[in-house]
Amino acid sequence: MKTSLILTALLATTLHAGTPSAPGNSPPRFPTIGPDYETPAADAAPRYRNAQGSTRQFSGGDWWNIFGDAQLTQMLDRLAANNLDIQAAMARIEQSRAVSGIARSEFFPSITLSPGIQRTRNSATQRVAGFPGPLPSATITTATVPLDFGYELDVWGRIRRNVEAADADLDSAWSAREALALTLRAELAATWFTLRTLDAQRGILRETVGLRKESLDLAQQRMKAGIGNDFDVARAEAEVANAEAELGALAQRRPALENGLAVLLGTNPSRFAVAADLSWKGAPKVPAVPAGIPAQLLTGRPDVAAAERSLAAASARIGVAKAAFLPVVKLGGQIGLLTGDSGELFDKDSRTWAFGASFSLPMFDGGKNRASLTAAKSVAKEARAKFEQAVLSATADVETALGALRALQTRGEAQHRAQASTARGASLARERYKSGTSPYLDVLEAERSALNAQLAIAALNGERLATTVQLIKALGGGWSREK
Repeated sequence: MKTSLILTALLATTLHAGTPSAPGNSPPRFPTIGPDYETPAADAAPRYRNAQGSTRQFSGGDWWNIFGDAQLTQMLDRLAANNLDIQAAMARIEQSRAVSGIARSEFFPSITLSPGIQRTRNSATQRVAGFPGPLPSATITTATVPLDFGYELDVWGRIRRNVEAADADLDSAWSAREALALTLRAELAATWFTLRTLDAQRGILRETVGLRKESLDLAQQRMKAGIGNDFDVARAEAEVANAEAELGALAQRRPALENGLAVLLGTNPSRFAVAADLSWKGAPKVPAVPAGIPAQLLTGRPDVAAAERSLAAASARIGVAKAAFLPVVKLGGQIGLLTGDSGELFDKDSRTWAFGASFSLPMFDGGKNRASLTAAKSVAKEARAKFEQAVLSATADVETALGALRALQTRGEAQHRAQASTARGASLARERYKSGTSPYLDVLEAERSALNAQLAIAALNGERLATTVQLIKALGGGWSREK
């Protein structure tokens, strides 16, 4: 009994020494082999080349609210709960959480209760050297109720490093889920704005069809009055047909966008539809692009965070591989009941116990441990390269989006001037044609130019919205004003 008490005290001490210390506690008593991980610094310039200053800071959250589009907000709120890819990512998080739990279980002893009963009979013809004749035959009943336990002393920190790696993998899984959610939300927002841009262009073409029908009526009236000709009527009819064909071509693209939204929302496309809004002129509120964004903030991107956590896990597993070269100390024992008569199983004299310790040191394994260490170091090198690549890609994404938005602003200003000029030219051409001072060809050319300018304005508006979404995605969720 004294031995069991001593062993219990030793186990308690070991558990305390082997468990990672919380803030404010004394450090673990045993050493921890392997490299201590330090978060690598992102190699980035102070700010982005395409940003002029640093007047705003990064901020995640419900970034879609900045567009002020109620329908978009409603769909994005549904996406997290219904999207099947996100559900799969949550399942991966549960897997990582379970693996972390498995790793932490090694901090505690394993205890197994395995009762059993066995009835045996030895051979009546078996002979043993030095014993005259065969052994006497006997039938023996053995009943046991053993409680076995074992515990590995975490002398070198193998278990601690394994838990460190599992926790880092769990963090990486969470960040990967956030990265996926951000990507899917950005894809949904971009698809939504593409759909609404298509509706806006359809509205423009529908108005154009009406205007061209008015021009056709005018050409027919002029021909009846003897001041026009069949050629003008034929060209007017062709222009009406062309505009209707363009309207049909835009309508043809709409189902694919609707179906894309349905898939993102985890909804059967056959049961999903978005009502057309041909009067849509753009999001009620288009967010202003920040004057400047510090490049250091790119580490807030969830994909960069996931890569950094994967690097931390790989670093911890180097320690696990190094611990395989060192001795393993295990404590074990058994306490229970053993008897040959099941009726006496719970008698005091049926008690049995055994306690002890074992020590094992790998002597020869054919190079297995050395190969495992080499593999662990190579995985860490790969993880570091992936982290650095993620940082580079993040920087490139932000630079690309910022540069595109600046170019779109310049294009938009020029296109609005062109639209105003072509609208005025089309109005003048129609008036001159009515008065008989210009041919119908001038009207056609002017109206085509005005139509193209209107469609370009709508396309630029949609492109600006989609590019703003890409910038938000590149920043990991958006920005906010500094306080």
